[in-house]
Amino acid sequence: MGFNQVLRMAGFSMGSVLSAAVLQLYTPSGDALPTGQGFVVAGATGAAVWVATALLSLVLPGRRGRGASVRTGPA
Repeated sequence: MGFNQVLRMAGFSMGSVLSAAVLQLYTPSGDALPTGQGFVVAGATGAAVWVATALLSLVLPGRRGRGASVRTGPA
């Protein structure tokens, strides 16, 4: 459980840095706020990373512990 939390926090941090970097690119010199296009690009970048992660998780082989069972019926 602790390793999961560490990976989640690392992912949150990386996402924050990526969105801040994109917004900084779209902030005109001397302005305090980025342009509207910057928010669109930051959102599209986040969506692209999400899709790439989802595809990667589908491609990677699954791992089952010893004695794990697969349920096919209702829970």
